[in-house]
This record gives sequence, structure tokens and C-alpha cells, in this order.
Amino acid sequence: MDKSDKQPEYFRHAQQIWTMLDDMAESNPQAYRKFIDKQLKEGKEVMKPPEPHMCVQSLIDSNTDHQLLFINILGWHRVPAPKDYENDPIPVMAGQLQEEQNEQGTYTIVSVAFNPRILSDYGRDGKNPEERTAIINMAINYVQDQKNVKVSRNFTVLPKETLFKGDIATVINSLRQRFAKVDEATDKELQELEKNFGPIAGADHSVIGQLSNLATSDRKQVNLSQNSKTEFQLPTKMPARSGLIQEISSSASQTAPKYDLIIQEKSGDRCRRIVIKIDLPSVNSVTECELDISEDDISLCVSGQYDLKLKLPEKIDDSHATAKFSTKSHTLTVTLPTIRR
Repeated sequence: MDKSDKQPEYFRHAQQIWTMLDDMAESNPQAYRKFIDKQLKEGKEVMKPPEPHMCVQSLIDSNTDHQLLFINILGWHRVPAPKDYENDPIPVMAGQLQEEQNEQGTYTIVSVAFNPRILSDYGRDGKNPEERTAIINMAINYVQDQKNVKVSRNFTVLPKETLFKGDIATVINSLRQRFAKVDEATDKELQELEKNFGPIAGADHSVIGQLSNLATSDRKQVNLSQNSKTEFQLPTKMPARSGLIQEISSSASQTAPKYDLIIQEKSGDRCRRIVIKIDLPSVNSVTECELDISEDDISLCVSGQYDLKLKLPEKIDDSHATAKFSTKSHTLTVTLPTIRR
């Protein structure tokens, strides 16, 4: 029996696609690049993290108590839009109920996601307030049905300054967990494709590899801003025939950028903190930076330009770390509250 007969049908189909694209890359580079641009654009939309849209304050009703509830409503492309707005149900999904505490007491947070088109048409800035109320009630219905709680219909939409309640990373991860098994299965399929067809599917810097890594990475990364978006970059040269979609090597070596580290003592309500200012003269956007922070070190990478690994002089509270990039001075300022108060 021929070896190809033992391969799953989708492997043979994938091989045909890679062959077609390989031929396209050689015979019609413009059409090939147009195709890759389209795939990156569509993949970038799907793989973007959920984006906060509005926060609704209500109550969880029980026989003995009424607990404050915040419903974070987010737009996410991984939640499909209905094909027929008038007749099809609107897809919705939610994360787990999470209890938090502050000076006023205990409250609960839950994150609910709709397709961004739904929120654009019927959400906070929709033309019809009744449609916005219907979307919020739909979120409440879903929370009640899925989480087995009773939620008050007397709710308040918080001001635009408060698009979500809680830690943004926790809010996003509560939704992403729903796709953990799917992403894991996708990653395994990509690995199988790599075994059968070489580095086409699995290379870390391939088109598919970038999308896979974005979905399955479990590294703790700090959001440089609430509105930061993941960006992909196409190679500036056509890849060699031996690998249709592969990493293009760069002759530019990465250097350690200049930086200043200052320890600021506690002052009033401000806790003791470490402030690191990193000069990145050739960086123009925060999307070029990848920043990882742990309790005792930080790592900054700007592909093809800078690489900084820095051991911190004392342990910090990485859950409250912040980072801001100035496009005017090309400086990244990282603020790290220390554990020592």
C-alpha cells in the first residue's frame, strides 16, 4: 500500500494546498503575497484577545443575601455572528464567576462575550437603547442559565471610563479557557503537519506558527496598554523553495538597549516601587515590544533589534506591574511595585 494511502484525508488535502502555494510563490509572487496578506488579516482578527465593551453593575439575588455583581461585556471574533440577524439566535459565551474583595466587601465578576458586530450594532453606542437593554438581558439570561444564579434586572451601565471590572488579564483568560482544548488540538494538528510536510506548518515564525503560538502560549505577559493589539509582520523577501512559509533570517544582531533603574521609596499612598526606563530609539510602536515580567526579573524583546534580560534587585508584585511607551521619546517605562512595603 502506498504511504499516502495511510495518511488522513486532510493531510493529503493540505499537501495539495502547500504545493499550490509553492507554485504560486514561484510563478506569481504578487498573487502569493496577496493571498498571505489576506490570511494574516483574517487570522489576526480571529486570534485577537477579547476587547472590553462595557461593564454592567447588578446584584446576585439569594434567599439570604444580595451580592454585588459586575458583568464585563466584551467583543470577541471567536464568538460567531448570526448569519441571519432576524431569525438566528445570537451566540454568546461566558467565563467563570469570580469573587473579589475590596474595602466595601465581597463582589462577583463574570465576563460575557459577543461577536464585535453585535456590540457595534446593539451595544453601548447603538442607536436604539431598547436593543442595548435586550443585549444586556441576554447576557443576564445566559449567566443565570449557565451559572445557576439569579441576577437582578435592575442594572446600571457603568461610565465609559470603566469598560471592565477586575484585572484585564484575568478577564481575558476567563474567556480564553473555553477554547483551551480546541487550541491544544490545533497545536497537535500543526505538529503533525510539520512531521509530514516539514517546516511549512510548524515553524515558530511561519504564518500558521504565529497564529498557533498566540493561541496556545501560556507565558505571563504584561499588557502594555488596554488597547494594545497583536501585530504580524510578513517577511520582506520571498521564502526559499525548501520552505514555503518559514522564518527569514536577519543579519541584524540584537543588542541590549540602554536603561535606567530607579527605586522609589514609599510616599503617601504610593507604595515602594522599581521604575525602569528603557531607551528604544528605533522603535515606533508598542506593538513591536514583547515584555515578560516575573517577581524577580524582566525580559524585553524587540525582534531583530533589542534583547534585554534584567534581574531585579528585589522581588516585585508582578500582578500590579504597568508599562507605558512614549512614541515621542521612544522610551518604555516599566513600573513595578515591590513586595517590600
